[in-house]
Amino acid sequence: MVDFLANGLAIAELLADNAGGSAIDTDGDGGANKADEYVEIQNGSGNTVSLDGIEIWSQKNGLLFAFPDGETLAPGATATVVGEYTGTPPAGFYDAGNANNINF
Repeated sequence: MVDFLANGLAIAELLADNAGGSAIDTDGDGGANKADEYVEIQNGSGNTVSLDGIEIWSQKNGLLFAFPDGETLAPGATATVVGEYTGTPPAGFYDAGNANNINF
């Protein structure tokens, strides 16, 4: 069960420690590794929600990603922040830009 914050946002899915035989190639570049780790944020409200000021932090590595000013999330939509996305991320995906720093 997902617990939503007052603004309707929640962490819907988290892929950390992406290694071994069950690793996932999030960006489809042919390699499943730490760069493919991700955090998926979902808007469970019936309203568009601003992502201004929303940041993803790691106790180990500090700030991992901050959403750009003016970014919003439509009702029911998700925003997926990937450690490092090879190629052009599809709509709703954000490249944290550092394969080694997304390490939770």
